[in-house]
Amino acid sequence: MGFISERKVTIYLPAGMQKKLVTLAQKNKLKNLRKGIRREEKLPETMGAIVRE
Repeated sequence: MGFISERKVTIYLPAGMQKKLVTLAQKNKLKNLRKGIRREEKLPETMGAIVRE
């Protein structure tokens, strides 16, 4: 569902899922959302969320 490199993980999500991800990240104060994800890097308004370890 996304391209995974050593330090960058790119996840492409529908707008609805992206909003849920943003809300979840804010509630958890950027805790791990999935394995390998350490903190939130960018949440562009486009159909994608880019996070970095």
